[in-house]
Amino acid sequence: MTETGNRGPLQIAYLVKKLSDISYSQIGRTVIQKMTYLLSREGLTNYSFALYHYGPYSGRVSSDLDLISMSGIVDVKWQGDKGYFISPNQKGIQIAKELSSAEKEQIDKIVETYHEFNAVELSLIATAYYVIDKYNVTNDEELVTVVTSLKPQYAGRVNRVLRDAKIIPLPNN
Repeated sequence: MTETGNRGPLQIAYLVKKLSDISYSQIGRTVIQKMTYLLSREGLTNYSFALYHYGPYSGRVSSDLDLISMSGIVDVKWQGDKGYFISPNQKGIQIAKELSSAEKEQIDKIVETYHEFNAVELSLIATAYYVIDKYNVTNDEELVTVVTSLKPQYAGRVNRVLRDAKIIPLPNN
């Protein structure tokens, strides 16, 4: 199912299962992209990300999600104006068992840390980390300003979400 060395599809399948196990409100493509970005920051995945409209995005994450959907490992359904709903199925639950305990622990940790945030909030969090990582922002005010400029439609939420996610205050601030 996966090319040699590409653990991404298995990791995504397990991520979907974990989010489903905790009854995450809506597991959609944005949630998978942002959670996978957060996993990449921990060194678990080897995806490359670029900044897009909803924050860090990887074409390979999207392709791997399509692959596991077409392979019957997860179900991806579009529901009109509500968006995508992704759920595990029995095949996905079985395949996810192929992950090492270390991989599962890292995914569990990310899910535990960020499960209370919705897709928009995860987008703000992932964008903030992307800005920190790529542009070496070390000041809270500058970080909030940059994220707000990238996501002006959420200007009123940026500061609160970054504080709730414990991104700010930044160390050495």
